Amino acid sequence: MANKKVKRWRSRPAGKKGQNYASYPRPADNEVYRLKRKDEDSPKKEPSALEQRYREEKAQQQAAPAPAKKKKKKKYKSAQAAVQSRQGYTSYSEKEQQRIERTKRRKRNNVVLRATIAAAVLIIGIVLSIFIFFKVGEIKVTGNKKYTEAQIVTASGVELGDNLFAPTALSLQSKLDKELPYVKSVTLKHELPDVLIICVKESSAQFAFKAAQKGATKYILTDADLKMLEVADKPPKGAAIVEGVGIEDSKLGKTAEFTEPEKGELVKTIKATFADNGLDDVTGINVKSTVDIKVIYNSAITVEIGQTNALDYKCKIAAKAIDDALKENKQAKGTVNVKQADETRQAYFNPNS
Repeated sequence: MANKKVKRWRSRPAGKKGQNYASYPRPADNEVYRLKRKDEDSPKKEPSALEQRYREEKAQQQAAPAPAKKKKKKKYKSAQAAVQSRQGYTSYSEKEQQRIERTKRRKRNNVVLRATIAAAVLIIGIVLSIFIFFKVGEIKVTGNKKYTEAQIVTASGVELGDNLFAPTALSLQSKLDKELPYVKSVTLKHELPDVLIICVKESSAQFAFKAAQKGATKYILTDADLKMLEVADKPPKGAAIVEGVGIEDSKLGKTAEFTEPEKGELVKTIKATFADNGLDDVTGINVKSTVDIKVIYNSAITVEIGQTNALDYKCKIAAKAIDDALKENKQAKGTVNVKQADETRQAYFNPNS
């Protein structure tokens, strides 16, 4: 098939309809028809200094090698964190969620406030009812042996008609210590609607410290904690007579103050150590010399301790010797020397001649 020549369309300059285009020369076959711009023949303007500087800087940037980019570690964020990271943007759903949270928080605060107010009103009502309606109509005392019920009630200062819950064990203890030293502790119980029960626990005399008052021999009685109970003419049964230590102030109801404080604590330790080793019936302690201490057991056997070193072991040895002596003779009287028992590991009972 013969090659068919295809007609090439060329653009023509715009003009009025019906204008004669004969004045425009027709281009050759290999030529592209081109229109000239209006400013094409006009002389080119020189660029300004600012434009020239911009072109030079751009050319330098294009000529310079591009800096190596550092790889940034990808940070994984949750959807919520990603939304929060956007600055100045809050979606409608987020605003709605925030409004809901504020409403819930407001409701919770209102509930807490109402509960607090209700609790405060309830507490105030209970307190007022206690102080207004509950009065003491009857007073009972339990645990008393040394003192009578009337003595304890009078010393406590509680009267009929007082508020039932006003007295406290601590306030009663301070009052009874002054008036009734043998009272060791106090607890209170209430039986509604109007009964107050004072429960006392009394102590007993454990030590009788010899003291000379107005030319006569007196005994200052104390309990196991060296609390002064009374001044007696003779020591009671069960109290250990203490010699060799003086008491400066004999104010009853207070802890004794000794002229030699270390001897006071030594007496307390000796009796407690003997009791721990089964020798409860200590009737005398002599601490005139701290290197020649003597303890009288059951008013019949004298235990010569000497110094207080290895006191617990000396008490064990003495207890064994006393037990052996009493097995042979229940009325045995004599001396047990344990001054060197920590070295010899032995103790002997020497009966009185």
